[in-house]
Amino acid sequence: MHDSTEADSVRSHVRELVRTGQYAQARRAAGDALDGPEAQTNSELYVLLGRAHAAEDDDDHDDAAERVYRDGLEAFPDDLDLLAAYAELGAASDPNERPARVRRGRELVERLRNIAPHAPQTQRVLLDAGGVDGTARGPSASRTQRHDARAALTCRSVRVARDKAVALAAAVPHEERLTVLAETLTALALPGRPALRPLLMNPSVSGLVTVVAAGALLLAVPAWDLEPWWVFATLLCAAPNLMLSGLLRSARRRAAARWLPPTGAAARDAVTQLTSVPARSGRERAIAALTVSVVLVAATASAVWSHHRYLDYPRYEVAAPQTFGDLVLLTDTPTSSALAGLMDGNPFPAAQNFHLLYGTEERPLGALVVGAVGDFHNLPYDAIGQLRAGFARGGAGAVESTWRPAPGRYGGSMECMWLNPGDEHPPVVCIWADKGSIGLVLTRPNRSRPSEESITETARDLREAILHRDG
Repeated sequence: MHDSTEADSVRSHVRELVRTGQYAQARRAAGDALDGPEAQTNSELYVLLGRAHAAEDDDDHDDAAERVYRDGLEAFPDDLDLLAAYAELGAASDPNERPARVRRGRELVERLRNIAPHAPQTQRVLLDAGGVDGTARGPSASRTQRHDARAALTCRSVRVARDKAVALAAAVPHEERLTVLAETLTALALPGRPALRPLLMNPSVSGLVTVVAAGALLLAVPAWDLEPWWVFATLLCAAPNLMLSGLLRSARRRAAARWLPPTGAAARDAVTQLTSVPARSGRERAIAALTVSVVLVAATASAVWSHHRYLDYPRYEVAAPQTFGDLVLLTDTPTSSALAGLMDGNPFPAAQNFHLLYGTEERPLGALVVGAVGDFHNLPYDAIGQLRAGFARGGAGAVESTWRPAPGRYGGSMECMWLNPGDEHPPVVCIWADKGSIGLVLTRPNRSRPSEESITETARDLREAILHRDG
């Protein structure tokens, strides 16, 4: 009797260490016990030692757990708890990394079915496997967890529900759902987490709100011509639900590491104290289908619309005015002839190139405009930077400073820069680019250092006077 009492005390001690997450201490205590006479008299110590290894969620510990289960089955070949624990380890293993263990897990399920088809251990393993030879899969662990949490939180605050669940889990440690519920409500009661309660309590509403917001943002990207990376901002819409899912998943993982299935008579007599999880209703299925449909339609429409916007480009006609302010369009001058010769290389063969010179007799280089119109939808992101670098390499001289003004009503981007800072009247260049045109305006102000605003205004006015958008 004394030996039996001592053995029970050892098992209870190890079981409590595993339940409270003290896995290293549990392994030491179980290992010491198995080095003695307990090794041939108590199969539960093998189960506890194996679970204390598996709870670490580490490949080396999983291998150690498998060795423990195999040793235990040599001594107790038909022990249902050992067979179930080993089968659960196989089911939880990665089939790509541990295919042999997964296969052995399936074999152990069949062995349980042959030995004790109606035993609680067999039913638990079959429910986890689901669909084996017509075995109906029960509600998922996530659905069960959410159902239990909603039921516990109905008409109760998070902290009150947590305290009640923790007390019940301590009183009935073999009830897996109570263990999961206690971990779930403990996590929800942490600072800042109660804000997730509405998402848990109203999953259909929160899901619809999330997908509608995400769909609106997906369509806003092409509608407002936003940068493509805005598509990833849709993840922000799902962030609260993703946070809740992560919290629930972590709670299930902690509960799985600490929960110990009942053994022996306790396994046969185990009855849940929680209400059964209802089957998925037609309303839930309809909302789920609507949610998926909204996401697919919005994503497809956004992709098609964005692609169309990407391929589309503004169509311009080049029609230069004869005068611009006090400047006149010059055509038969040495400067314009030299400019025409420089443009013979046709830098944009697929586009319509143009070069214009405005000035007066006293000021033959008042404003030089060089550019092209056509399909530039594939223009590099930093096209202006590349033009600036090429302009400088072409002998334009040193660049003193640059600024990026608003491009005007034609949009795109624009950058201006001072050249040859040593000159008394240094020239200034403004480069523009959009999906339908690209060009530059070079002017040499007739007074020293005009304001950047006036330089920018001149460049924008020249661009809009020369280019005329269809429609």
